[in-house]
Amino acid sequence: MGDRQWLETVDVQKVRQVFFNYFLALVRNRADAEDLTQMALEKLLSAPEETRVRHFKAYVWKTVKNVLMDFFRAKEREDTLRERLETEAMLSEAAEFAKDVLTGEMHAVDQLNFLKNHMRECWWLGLCLRVRDGLSDQEIARRLGVSEPAVRKYLFKARAVINQLVRSH
Repeated sequence: MGDRQWLETVDVQKVRQVFFNYFLALVRNRADAEDLTQMALEKLLSAPEETRVRHFKAYVWKTVKNVLMDFFRAKEREDTLRERLETEAMLSEAAEFAKDVLTGEMHAVDQLNFLKNHMRECWWLGLCLRVRDGLSDQEIARRLGVSEPAVRKYLFKARAVINQLVRSH
């Protein structure tokens, strides 16, 4: 088919449902799948008049793939920015924490709660099981239901938070 004749042969509602199911399977979020479906249909339906389509399915799925790639790139940039902002906020709070600890204005329980609030729960649990209970990586992994390399990563991340707090003073 040439030019835009292919548009006349398409059942848009059926295509919308196929796209939605495809996107939903990949992103596992109804709102995002609906947005992606709308973007893909919009791109297809707003193609310039002179667009020639020799292989309709290839053209459609190339468009769908491009929409999905754009979505993941945008999400990655958003996650990176959010992580950077969270890190800056955490460093600012860490400096306050270090000051309060050194001036004696914060009690031990408050210090522990502060640390706990600045770590992911799995890091905190791993750290508690190591320091409080004296468990090995293998025992911690069994208790948390994760692999030993995951435990080592948790402990590394927990130590990094503590080191950052210490260095900020």
